[in-house]
Amino acid sequence: MVKDFKILIIEDDKIHRTVLENILLEDGYSVVAAPNGKVGLEYIKSDSFDLVITDIRMPIVDGFQVCREINSNPETKFIPVVILTANHESEDLVYGFEQGAFDYILKPFDNSELSARVNAAIKFKEIRNELISERQKTVLLELAGGAAHEMNQPLTILKTIVYIIEDKLSNNSLEVSDIKKYMDKMKFSIERLSKIIDKMKNLSEYETRDYAMGKKIINLLDRGE
Repeated sequence: MVKDFKILIIEDDKIHRTVLENILLEDGYSVVAAPNGKVGLEYIKSDSFDLVITDIRMPIVDGFQVCREINSNPETKFIPVVILTANHESEDLVYGFEQGAFDYILKPFDNSELSARVNAAIKFKEIRNELISERQKTVLLELAGGAAHEMNQPLTILKTIVYIIEDKLSNNSLEVSDIKKYMDKMKFSIERLSKIIDKMKNLSEYETRDYAMGKKIINLLDRGE
């Protein structure tokens, strides 16, 4: 059965790379293979993957750096990374997790264990994406409410100024000095509205994802501006 998931394998050993590729293809995944970390990172920049499986010990760019690069990039940090290692030392595994690895597989690996760990990583990504998607819907509602609140004050100021000008015009009491004063206040309110609108337009998908994950980085109107 073909699964709608793409996996990147980064492994410098051709035999291990071929074995991994064949197992995952048999499991129904779409697979791309890279001979080292440098090529793997280039693939990640140009394509979209649901999972990355990388060896740790490789020349040029090792698996630890691959983890760091993926984890530090907002466009890829949600991709789970499974590290491959022949080293049973816990220090290596702990360091791998510190660099952003999701799971590990020890060499020589068992086919059923590999399939199970890959399946678990894919399911984790699916569940997390669903949770983030639901949270993003809530975030959008919160942003809409926040925008309405932030825009209310400058709009109220503008409406009040219009009423005052209309009243003064009807009483023939509008002075030239009044016009400048009211224009300055209207300009300030319009600039404030423009800042709010610009920030809403420029919010990226990754900012709202971070917000949805609990990092409230979105500020529609910086009070210090």
